[in-house]
Amino acid sequence: MGLIWQESIRRKNELRWYDHAALVLTDPIGMLSQGIETMFGITSTIMVVDYSMPQAQYRSGRPDGSSKSTRINDTLHIPLN
Repeated sequence: MGLIWQESIRRKNELRWYDHAALVLTDPIGMLSQGIETMFGITSTIMVVDYSMPQAQYRSGRPDGSSKSTRINDTLHIPLN
């Protein structure tokens, strides 16, 4: 729910003080990061990358017929101009 609320606030043309307060309360680290980027003139882009590992094949099989999958998600892209 917080993410939906943040997106609706960020789509506004002009933010009021209570919009900024709501953003700080729902994402304090993100707002701190944004403030530091603005202060130093840095522009960062966050992209989602999905590193999915193939499902493991068990020779003996699993009793319930299910297989195990491991997912690793990690993304950080900061171009420094």
